[in-house]
Amino acid sequence: MEQILSDIDIILHRTGANIEKRPGVVMICHQCGVGIFEEEQYLDFDGEILCRDCVDEMSAKEVFNLFGYHFSRASI
Repeated sequence: MEQILSDIDIILHRTGANIEKRPGVVMICHQCGVGIFEEEQYLDFDGEILCRDCVDEMSAKEVFNLFGYHFSRASI
């Protein structure tokens, strides 16, 4: 049963089906629009709220860019 609920949460997250603010929602993820409920983990980066699922799905490059780091080109 727990796996089924997890699968439903993933589907809701990826489709944006949870965009409207439902009872118990404390804040909304700025990336996907899914509600973040009380006691759930999230990332607040200078006021940009990201849910745990969006952070987990980010590539290393996206995380570096979020924190202001960018790749440089090597030159002689």
